[in-house]
Amino acid sequence: MSRYNNIIVGVSGMEKLTWGIEGLDKLIGDAIAPGSLIAIAGHPGAGKTTLASTICYANTLRGRKCLYISFQESRNKLFRVMKRLGIDLESAEGRGFLKFINFPLALMPEEFLSEIKKIVERNEYKVIVIDSINPLLGSVEGNLAKRAILQNFLYNLPSITNGLTILLAELPVGEKSIWLGELEFVVDSMIIMRHRIEKSMLVRLMEIRKTRNTPVSVAQIPFSIAEGRGVEVWPPPIIEEVPSVKEEEKIELPCKTLSAAFKHLHRGHVIYITYPADARPWFTPMIFLGLSIKNDLKTLLISYRYASSDLAELIKRSLVKIGVEDVNELISRYFKLVGLNPFTMSIQQLLVHEVNLVKEAKPDVVIFHGVEIPFSATRTREYMPYLINQLNYLKKEQVLIIRTSSYLSEKIYRVNAGISDVVINIGLIKASHGGFSYNAYLWRRAEEPLLIDSNEVDECLSEIKGLINCLGAGQSVKH
Repeated sequence: MSRYNNIIVGVSGMEKLTWGIEGLDKLIGDAIAPGSLIAIAGHPGAGKTTLASTICYANTLRGRKCLYISFQESRNKLFRVMKRLGIDLESAEGRGFLKFINFPLALMPEEFLSEIKKIVERNEYKVIVIDSINPLLGSVEGNLAKRAILQNFLYNLPSITNGLTILLAELPVGEKSIWLGELEFVVDSMIIMRHRIEKSMLVRLMEIRKTRNTPVSVAQIPFSIAEGRGVEVWPPPIIEEVPSVKEEEKIELPCKTLSAAFKHLHRGHVIYITYPADARPWFTPMIFLGLSIKNDLKTLLISYRYASSDLAELIKRSLVKIGVEDVNELISRYFKLVGLNPFTMSIQQLLVHEVNLVKEAKPDVVIFHGVEIPFSATRTREYMPYLINQLNYLKKEQVLIIRTSSYLSEKIYRVNAGISDVVINIGLIKASHGGFSYNAYLWRRAEEPLLIDSNEVDECLSEIKGLINCLGAGQSVKH
C-alpha cells in the first residue's frame, strides 16, 4: 500500500513544502523552505529521479503545483515506473497539479530559458524539477557568458517562484564527486545518492553534503526504494551523550543465585549471554520468562535464527521440560516474537529497523537472539558505530537490553562482553553421572565475577518454575 493513500488533497497544508519522506522531513525538513535551490546528484540508477518525483508528487497532494522538466525521460515511461512505486504522477497531472515537459537535447540554452520563463509566468509552480542539469551545462561548455546567464537564471528561479527548484545531476560512473561550477556553491542543499553491492545485496546510501537552512548531525543515511512505497530512508538514532541508567528503578532477578551475583538490574543495562554453539542450553527462555513474570515486564524477542513460530515452540518445549502445560497464554502475555533475517538489508537498515520495531512494540525488555550471525558477517569497524548508536537509543528509552550469542570466536565474545554491563557465559561440563551439565560465569560491572555450578543452575530453574506456578495460581510473585 502506498504511503500517500491517506493524504487528503487540499490547501490546508500549503504553508509548508515537504520531502514526502517522513525521515527526511524530520531530519532536514527546513532544507526545502520556499525559495530553496537543491541539487540531487548520483550515479545512473541511484534513485535521483525517484526522489525528485517523490518530492514533486507529495507536494501536489498538499495543493502545490509541480513542473517536471526532462531532457531524456519520456512521460509515459516515467509515469509508469513511478506508479509501481506508489507515486501516481498521472493522477496529479489529471488534477491540474503537475505539468510534465520533455525538452529535446538539441535545444539551445537561450530557447530553454525563454520557454521556462513563459511557463513560470503563466502558472504558480511551487516545485520545479530539472532532470537533469548535465545537458544544459554541456550545451554552454566553453562559453563563459552563456554559462553565467544560465547559472544566474537557475539560481534566481526559486526566488521568482517563491518555491523549490530541484536540479538533478548525473555523476559519471566511477566518479565520486561532481562539478556544477558556481551552482555547487550557491545551492542551498546538495544530496549525493550512491549504491553499492554488499553481501550480494544492493545497498543505497544518501549523503547529505550540504544544507544551508538546517543543521545536520547525520551525513550519510541508508535508504531503499520499494514497490508501492517509493523511497524510504533509515536515519540512524544519534544520541550525543551516553544516557545514564536510572538507579532508583530496580529489576529483580528471578532466582536467588542470580540475585546473589547481580543484586538487581536496571532499565538501560546491556546483558550479554553466550553459550556453546554445539550445546545451546534449553533453559535460557525460562530465564527470560522468569524475569518478565517477576517484574511484570513486556518483552520483545528478535531472533536472527528462528521464525516467530519456531521461537514460540522452543519456549513451549523449555516449559514442558519443567512440567508447565498452559504455555500459550504465558507466551502471548509476556512476549512479542519476531524472526528477522539480517541479510535482507544492510547492517545500517537492520539496526534502524529494529529501533522501529521497539518504537512500535514499546517493550520493557528487548532480546536480540543470535547476535553472532550478523556480527560474524560484518566488519567490526562498520558494525560497531551503528550498534553503539542503537544501544544508546535503547538506553535512553530505558529498555533492558539482552543480547544472546553462540560462542564462535574469542573476538566476538570480547567485543560483545566489552559493550555490556552484565555478562553470563554458560559453559558445558561433564557431569559425574557420565552425561553433561551446565555451569555459568557471571559478571556485573563494579562487582566481582562469580562461577556457579550445575546444582545452582538447577536451583535457579526450580525457583523460576515456582514463579510460574504462583502466577497460574493467582498468587503474587513479588517478594
